[in-house]
Amino acid sequence: MSEIARGLDGVVLTETRLSMVDGQAGKLVIGGYPVEALAPNATYEEAAYLLWHGRLPKQAELDALRKDLSENRAIPAISLNVLHAAAERKLPPMDGLRMGVDTLSLTDANPTDASRSANLERSVRLVARIPTVIAAYWRLLLGKEPVAPRP
Repeated sequence: MSEIARGLDGVVLTETRLSMVDGQAGKLVIGGYPVEALAPNATYEEAAYLLWHGRLPKQAELDALRKDLSENRAIPAISLNVLHAAAERKLPPMDGLRMGVDTLSLTDANPTDASRSANLERSVRLVARIPTVIAAYWRLLLGKEPVAPRP
């Protein structure tokens, strides 16, 4: 029997409540649901909620999450500045994504708050803003200005 390592140093395998992968048997379980059952039946927002809360959302919770995501899609000016600089150098899209995402924490009102609620709020902002970073960088690479997200 294999020993399960704790921590990050040299970790190849560890326990998680979020998923289970058995490549030999062709099994992938996410949040307790086989991926073949989850993928055709759950939206992106439902899957995110499942990973954050350990269960699928009720309709009111899903509506609230969608509203929160919609209200947090805009990216800060500092992120746009970095994306402009990266696009001027024609850096690859993955570099633009990495650099743009790295700047998102600069506008966190309380970056030292490590509470579950603060981290959940950060998660929502991050998930909401990543598509905006991608779209903005792609437009900048094409020589166009980014388009502000619409609800």
